[in-house]
Amino acid sequence: MKDLSATDNLADPVWRSKLSEMWTDCIDMAESIPQALIDNNPMMRMMGPLARFMKFMVCKKMCTKHMCGAAQASRMMEKFHGAEMNFDASEFGAQDKYEKAMMVAMVMTDSKSPEMEFINHVFHGEM
Repeated sequence: MKDLSATDNLADPVWRSKLSEMWTDCIDMAESIPQALIDNNPMMRMMGPLARFMKFMVCKKMCTKHMCGAAQASRMMEKFHGAEMNFDASEFGAQDKYEKAMMVAMVMTDSKSPEMEFINHVFHGEM
């Protein structure tokens, strides 16, 4: 039995099921790579039988980063915006609180004022 108390998102069955579904998609993607593609790519050819596993691990890492970012966005949204973010996001295509948090984060990022854009450019450079 794994310790599910390490972080809040590990204890959330919605988060775990989304992540395991994404990992299953990664397995399917890695298994569906044609052998000709592996043979024609020098890096994958060098990996030999581990080429599919390498593709799976790259996909798994990307999915894990995405879901961890969604969990952080959800926690940040609850912490800083609380009750003002209680709206039905299903009309915009969000199916759960993680997709809702990512949607809100993208909207807030894209709707910065010109002053905030300038401040970000001065302190952080081109992004």
